Amino acid sequence: AGNGPATEKSLQSAIQLYNDMLYANPPDNHPARVFYQLARAYQNNGESDAAIDTLAHITRDYPDSELTGDAHFRRAEILFNKRRYAEAETEYKTVVDLGDKTPFFDNAQYKYGWSRFKQSNYDGALDVFITILDRELPAGELYKSENALKGVAKGKGDLAGDSLRVVDLSLVAMGGGKAANEYLAKKGDPRFFPLIYSSLGDMLLDKRRYTDAAQTF
Repeated sequence: AGNGPATEKSLQSAIQLYNDMLYANPPDNHPARVFYQLARAYQNNGESDAAIDTLAHITRDYPDSELTGDAHFRRAEILFNKRRYAEAETEYKTVVDLGDKTPFFDNAQYKYGWSRFKQSNYDGALDVFITILDRELPAGELYKSENALKGVAKGKGDLAGDSLRVVDLSLVAMGGGKAANEYLAKKGDPRFFPLIYSSLGDMLLDKRRYTDAAQTF
């Protein structure tokens, strides 16, 4: 979509070339890399379903390839954009489980939480985003979001701020302060639990839910 005729023709030629390489004259070395380039060509040509299927070849048939983590993440991103959140969740979780073996860990964990949120799995989303906040927020007692976010490491401010916002959104969807009580009673208080109530109360005030905000504070 959005490609000019010349670009579209070029992409179609690339797709044909990669398919020939894979199926007419299979490469002896690095077939995963050819599948990866084919998936990129499909995606750039607006053929997202074909890209999803092609990336699955890498994750299924070449699990030990250095491209496997990248393929899982790229597949998750396409699935998420197509609102296939349950499938995206599974792919993101696979990347998260790779830990420091992948450069996509932070982004995958964040989108893993979002894929749960999009399925109205608010408890599951909270589990993920509170884990992110526990890692990224500074040590010590934290009460106000503005002060807490100032202490976040350089380059991680958006990740921490957005994670706190989705915690608030999840708790609002679950019922506000009472939902926070129930969730924390079940899961245990994180070290920054006053910040959760403070930030949630501010969001409820913004939504003009004054009684709920007062109870949360």
